[in-house]
Amino acid sequence: MLHSLWILAATFFTVLTYVFVKWVPPQYEIWDIFFVRSCYMAFFAVLMAAAAKTPLKTKIPKAHIGRAICGMLSFADQHRDRTASADRHG
Repeated sequence: MLHSLWILAATFFTVLTYVFVKWVPPQYEIWDIFFVRSCYMAFFAVLMAAAAKTPLKTKIPKAHIGRAICGMLSFADQHRDRTASADRHG
């Protein structure tokens, strides 16, 4: 049961980063936004792991790297759509 709550908390904090991205003015570069978002997510991941006394070492690093790349591409695509929309609307 506790594992499910951690997954829900992690999902909440991840979705919260997307909400924050919507508030960022379009003139900021994707890499600036991605860096700040990554710092935010890393902070909360370490905080949650420390609270649960869970080590950060993984047996499947390739899966995590693949997930991170997919997330970054999705994030870049979302930002591109947002900046294109801002350009159309002036």
